[in-house]
Amino acid sequence: MRASSSISPSIWGRICPQSPLSIAEIGFATGFSSAGHFSRAFKVRFSATPNSLRGKISSE
Repeated sequence: MRASSSISPSIWGRICPQSPLSIAEIGFATGFSSAGHFSRAFKVRFSATPNSLRGKISSE
């Protein structure tokens, strides 16, 4: 698992609602060994899960 500090805000740009990639695909593409590891590290870094932020943005 990568350190949570290595998740940069630019990763958020890849998770925007318009992205055709799933959260798992984004996690694997950014070097995480599983979607769970990516989601947990993302939550530590941004205080929210990738899915919750994606849902919040798409509902605005």
